[in-house]
Amino acid sequence: MGLDTVELLMEIEEEFNIKISDEDAAGLGVLGDLSRHVVKMAADQRQIDIKFEVVLRKIIDILVSNYGIPREKINSMSHVVDDLGLD
Repeated sequence: MGLDTVELLMEIEEEFNIKISDEDAAGLGVLGDLSRHVVKMAADQRQIDIKFEVVLRKIIDILVSNYGIPREKINSMSHVVDDLGLD
């Protein structure tokens, strides 16, 4: 996992006030999977219900604003490294 990916995960953890383990993070390269995991962690760790669409939209916002990735290139099937070019 490269620095960009680690920073993205840290931003997501901060945004949703959750913790993603290193073991889990290794298998969350696709945005849809990552978003589903955030939903689950919010429910498990904070006992709150966040909708998948809200999480995905926020992750996309982070990718656009912090990494300069064009919004039209990002969807739930995008792979963080292979499709979006983060290391």
